[in-house]
Amino acid sequence: MRKVLYITVITLACLLASACSKPKSSGTTEEEKPKSPLEQEIDKFSPTEIGTPMLAFTPQERALISQLVAAADQIDQIYWRQVYPRNPKIQQRLQSSKDPNDLLTLRLFNLMYGPFDRLQENRPFYGQEAKPLGGGFYPPDMTKDEFQKWIQDHPKDKTDFESPYTVIQRQGKNLVAIPYSTAYKQWLEPAAQDLEAAAQQTSDKALQKFLRSRAKAFLTNDYYQSDLDWVDLSGNKIDVTIGPYEVYEDGLLNLKASFEAFIGVRDEESSKALDVYTSYIDNLENNLPEDDKYKNPHRGTLSPLVVVNELYDAGEARPGVQTAAFTLPNDERVRAKKGTKKIMLKNVTQAKFNKTLAPAAIRLIVDDQLQNVKFDPFFNHILLHELSHALGPGFITVGKEKTTVNRALKEQYTAIEEAKADVVGLYDAEFLAQKKVFDPAHLADYYISNVASIFRSVRFGADDAHGKANLLQFNFFMKEGALSYDETKQKFRTDVPKMKEATRKLANILLTIEAQGDYAAAKALMDEQGKMTPRLQSALRRLNDVPVDIAPQFTSVKK
Repeated sequence: MRKVLYITVITLACLLASACSKPKSSGTTEEEKPKSPLEQEIDKFSPTEIGTPMLAFTPQERALISQLVAAADQIDQIYWRQVYPRNPKIQQRLQSSKDPNDLLTLRLFNLMYGPFDRLQENRPFYGQEAKPLGGGFYPPDMTKDEFQKWIQDHPKDKTDFESPYTVIQRQGKNLVAIPYSTAYKQWLEPAAQDLEAAAQQTSDKALQKFLRSRAKAFLTNDYYQSDLDWVDLSGNKIDVTIGPYEVYEDGLLNLKASFEAFIGVRDEESSKALDVYTSYIDNLENNLPEDDKYKNPHRGTLSPLVVVNELYDAGEARPGVQTAAFTLPNDERVRAKKGTKKIMLKNVTQAKFNKTLAPAAIRLIVDDQLQNVKFDPFFNHILLHELSHALGPGFITVGKEKTTVNRALKEQYTAIEEAKADVVGLYDAEFLAQKKVFDPAHLADYYISNVASIFRSVRFGADDAHGKANLLQFNFFMKEGALSYDETKQKFRTDVPKMKEATRKLANILLTIEAQGDYAAAKALMDEQGKMTPRLQSALRRLNDVPVDIAPQFTSVKK
């Protein structure tokens, strides 16, 4: 931990020195040409090599990784179609074109996994058609009201229609739910074969069990047992997460899960160093700033934490802004029985810090607080964010109906849940500092590093759940006086005592909305606070030449 922190501080110092010493341009030279809008959008993602040389692995491990990559590439094809059914035809058209502008368009198309700019509220950059809210999960002309009325009129269809693993289609005048195993059979069958072949390349019994049960799930559409098997994975050097998980792509109802894959190698030393955090999971639940009647002290009793260096990703993990960490599975039945598992992608997080967060901090954080912007608090807060997904309400009762938070909050859920995880994670940092898990003298580092991360995340776009969540936090903290803007220096200052109180206050609001399943309150809060303000927009213009995120390159694995 100390070594990482030392390296990071030096990195930030070097970036600061570079920014301060960079000579000012005297004007545009003949060689410098204005970049096109497409080139400007492409430049928002910094190409970054991610992975480990394959020579570091045994022949058997290389064979295992190869089979996992093959399976990941199959589910990647599914995700392209989940985003937008017309994606394959558009991609083929752009690939066959010799027009230089089409080749630029193809580069951005591949970054965004479709013709919609994820950083610009899904504005189409190719063609005129707006991105369907429901992606490829529903008929493009189906509305929420039609979906809900069908369930009301056909109550026996409710379970299948609301399943994360079905596609809704029209058959004549009727709506029908098609299992993923049927809708995506063309890719799931070979993916299942790849996982079976991968299982033969490892002697780890738990990994074999997961790979085979997940292969079976691809064919049967029943993911429950394989989710349990995934949580049980421990000690295997090669780490794999593959399947339908997050519902971000379903902007219509937030019900349908997108396919994704992460393949990595475990960082055992870092994992053991952070295990102390998970030992406090019940204490963190009991310490939540909400009414005791809403607390669920046994929800996350089993919460394994694994630090991984990523080798490859695919599907929902790939487009636009990259995932730094995740908490899975999302099935509340699995969470109730076994809790969740948190995966931290350390090499991805370090790349994000170096290429996006540190440069943003230099531009927007007052100079005397730059010393508080460090990698360790950034990395650890991401961990606490993931732990916080397992805290708070899961199953709830709204009226007389037992349901889940995501179903109650509908399309507002993802932004509210991401904001909750951020804010509760920050609140948990104060609790852990009091318990001397880390030096309380470094608590300010968490608050100020999080502010720098907000400036990074709000650039993800107002249509991104994480972007909306960070807009909410920024506006709330400004309103509470925890953040202030120095007009003279054109930079932001964090008031640490006020930030502590504002964090507690916002955590209470978000947890209560989730516990009550209060859709109206969630929508009102996001409508009021989850917006870009002129001041923030003006400040962000100072980051125009700073990458928004990394564009991972997986050269090692693809060789």
